[in-house]
Amino acid sequence: MVIPVKDGSRYLAEVLAAVRAQAPQAELLVIDSGSRDESTAIARAGGATVHAIEAEEFGHGRTRNLGFSLTTGDVVCFLTQDATPEPGWLAGLLEPFASEDVGVVFGPQHPRPGASPMAARQVDRFFAQLEPDGDYLSNVNAAYRRACWEEIRFRDVPYAEDQAFAADLAGTRWRKAYAPGAGVLHSHDYGLLAAMRRAFDEARGLRETRGWVEPFAPRASLGGIRRQVRRDADWMRAQQWPPVRRVRWLPSSLAHHTGRKLFAWLGSRADRLPAAARRALSLERRAD
Repeated sequence: MVIPVKDGSRYLAEVLAAVRAQAPQAELLVIDSGSRDESTAIARAGGATVHAIEAEEFGHGRTRNLGFSLTTGDVVCFLTQDATPEPGWLAGLLEPFASEDVGVVFGPQHPRPGASPMAARQVDRFFAQLEPDGDYLSNVNAAYRRACWEEIRFRDVPYAEDQAFAADLAGTRWRKAYAPGAGVLHSHDYGLLAAMRRAFDEARGLRETRGWVEPFAPRASLGGIRRQVRRDADWMRAQQWPPVRRVRWLPSSLAHHTGRKLFAWLGSRADRLPAAARRALSLERRAD
């Protein structure tokens, strides 16, 4: 088990306890990249081995490659510091490896209790409509066969290293599998500015690894934003939220989807922006 961590104290003890409950004897490695909170103490108290690196040494692909090099298992599971395994997670994640051609397995994410309607609905809808044989892969909740990783490895990219791995997997002797019973609790409830900056990083990563570019289409974009707000309203209604509560969330929903659309457009064109602008727009403050 490998968990990259930076200032992850909010959920880390919960994550480690859930892992240990299902895998009491497994290797458990936390790679900490300069935490200033209690993350390293929490990790050691939770039975993890801590490997510390400098913040500037971290890279989503590079650090996961490091995690492989510091562990010995034939299968290595990856979680993020805020993804709490649900009951049956590990068994569900390992089951597809019974097929010798399966190199990667990933599982679903479920919103945390109390998540905003935008965050909760996005997670619920995405995994309900996920095409397991599609391009999607997420290291929030995934496991890799070592032999597969040794042939492909993660690209040293600032973002979307999992999507890049999925692309590099195509045409090899390996395939990926989806394990619907291997769920984790994970939903990002960023503030508005942080959500926009994350959209910038996501779009930049997809451009670098997949060549995807957010189209410039104002009328279509406005229509898409309206649909997203309407879907948030429908989701809140389906959850039987009181009308007053639903109405209060609608301005936040509009701002959230508008901001993410704008920053995704910028992120997919990040190569045209000055380094200072890329750093200011990035949630991870990355100019590269």
